Amino acid sequence: MHRTDQSAERAPLLQNKEVLHSLSVSSEDDIYKERETTGRVSVKYEPKITLFSPQKLAVVLCVLLVEMCERMAYYGVVANLILFCTSTLNYTSNDATTISLVFSGTVYLIPIFGGFVADSWSSRFNVIYGSGLIYICGLFLLLCSAIDFVALFGDSKYGFTVDDRRIYYIVGLVLVAIGTGGIKANVGPFGAQQVEDLGPKAVQVFFNWFYWFVNAGGLIAFVGIAYVQQNVSFSWGFLIPLLSMILSLVFLHIARGHYIYKAGEESVLATTFKLCGQALCRESPYINGKRRIFDSARREYGGDFDNGTVNGVITILRMLPVFFFIIMFWAIYSQMQTTFFLQGERMDLSVGDGQVPVAVLNAFNTVAVIVFIPILDRGVYPFLRHIGRPLTHLQELVLVLSCQLPLYL
Repeated sequence: MHRTDQSAERAPLLQNKEVLHSLSVSSEDDIYKERETTGRVSVKYEPKITLFSPQKLAVVLCVLLVEMCERMAYYGVVANLILFCTSTLNYTSNDATTISLVFSGTVYLIPIFGGFVADSWSSRFNVIYGSGLIYICGLFLLLCSAIDFVALFGDSKYGFTVDDRRIYYIVGLVLVAIGTGGIKANVGPFGAQQVEDLGPKAVQVFFNWFYWFVNAGGLIAFVGIAYVQQNVSFSWGFLIPLLSMILSLVFLHIARGHYIYKAGEESVLATTFKLCGQALCRESPYINGKRRIFDSARREYGGDFDNGTVNGVITILRMLPVFFFIIMFWAIYSQMQTTFFLQGERMDLSVGDGQVPVAVLNAFNTVAVIVFIPILDRGVYPFLRHIGRPLTHLQELVLVLSCQLPLYL
């Protein structure tokens, strides 16, 4: 037997888990992988762990409850925003709609900066905690704008004018937008950090249930808090979101000693811009007769970025057309809190001797999500994988949007 064969025979069957097997690299492979000095590719086997340990489950549950309470507070503000603006602050329907749309747009813009701060200067936990404190200050101002201090203290000198209430309310909305933006950008990725060691399947399961808890909080807000605001008073109706946000920080603090923390690195957004700038400024190499613009940013071609980072940016850019259609979907979806709400105010929503709050109409959406997420996650998708016809993420997205299309026609 040759010496090389004897060496191979004496090699242990179980080697370092970082490099369990090697495959030769094809020069025509379009997928770039990190190479060893021998010109071979390291293959890592993902752990197939489907069950969370009790401690891991408790940590993940705390993160999910943080998100549920935050969403309950947010939708508690949004549910009857237009009604409060028109009935208490004496805004016109057009002005109230404008306030609602500007507030919603700001809420979805702030996460860009919230993620940047967490990646560059702080940690996700610190940003979530700090944003929660700002959130609470904003909710307190909203509560102040709704309280009738004359009836509370029995003296007219403590009364607020409409202009005073408007100032408190607008400043409160600004603080709420900053707070929810900072939380929205980080609580999902922070929760995913807690289960990354269990493999990509665990991360996917986490985000499925993460969205379930988001809608559970929305359901409580649209049904319970909206009812209190419309049939009891806005004072009590704004107190509940304030208490809910305080409870959210309590849940965040409970598992503080068991979280997996990752130090802030360079922002993904900043890295993306630097990579794109370098790729456009450097001469692009030709591979198999094709010019590859972003390959000039790879280290093997003299760039500053590893293959994983370059491939990630390429994947994001390829998803931009999908994002365009998602923007159109959310433009329609946002009408539920504005145009659809104003339409609902002109409907007969009386049931017996009671009146159904207009915001309850939004609960049909959250109920559908709460019902179908477990069905899809535990039934439909596993069945399709079992029969050998698994859906890609894009196919899942198209399927869901196709089911919702008739509802908007």
